[in-house]
Amino acid sequence: MSGGLAGKTCVVTGSSSGIGRAVVAAVLREGGTAVVNSRSQERAEAAARELDPAGDRTLAVGADVSDPTDVGALFDAAIDRFGRVDVLVNNAGVPMNAPFLDFPLDAWRSTIETNLTGPFLCAQAAARIMQKQGGGVIVNVTSLAGSIGSPGRAAYSASKHGLEGLNKVLALELAPLGIRTVAVAPGFTGTKMNDGSLSAEELAKINREREALQQARNPLGRSASYEEMAEVIVFLASPAASYVNGISVTVDGGYLANAGQG
Repeated sequence: MSGGLAGKTCVVTGSSSGIGRAVVAAVLREGGTAVVNSRSQERAEAAARELDPAGDRTLAVGADVSDPTDVGALFDAAIDRFGRVDVLVNNAGVPMNAPFLDFPLDAWRSTIETNLTGPFLCAQAAARIMQKQGGGVIVNVTSLAGSIGSPGRAAYSASKHGLEGLNKVLALELAPLGIRTVAVAPGFTGTKMNDGSLSAEELAKINREREALQQARNPLGRSASYEEMAEVIVFLASPAASYVNGISVTVDGGYLANAGQG
């Protein structure tokens, strides 16, 4: 694409790092403006400064997507600064690993609230704006965990399965309003997020094991980069994907195709 998002304003949740940050960079490259979001205002501002030194094409907003008041403030800020919201990328998410029998209830609730209730609240707020504008695009970032199970990931997998279902319902209900809804399910990308329960040594060990698994199981023999995921997301958000609606695009290098092998 070249300028595929020119004149478009994109709200990207969880965009101070990882996939979300790469999406903002791609949006700017494609001519759009972007709202950079993190639960921390400081992290959002730092990412926005690095991606847009002039500060004229980004807005940093600290907001917790699981909090309805914060979500309202996030979209109010977007409208106040840019006057419209054309694209929402529901990217914010948190990991949590624990054996099912020992899974803490508060950790279950916080994971579901961020990974599923957050996209619900943001999509609702964005769709109300998009309806008035005559259309828009919502991209829900799910996961391979939305299609398969994995030991220790009860809350994360449940939240991503739920987001896959929400994606389909939004596509049906919002299409008559001119709003497309699609999902992107990343495979192993970058490095594993730390949920706060891991030491630096434990996290490094897990990342080495993840990459070894990709080399053994993935037809492409590696994990994806954040930028590779961002390219797919930005394409789906652009007019070039104008007839893509209600589906989930798995971007995993062929990992699922190799299920049960290796």
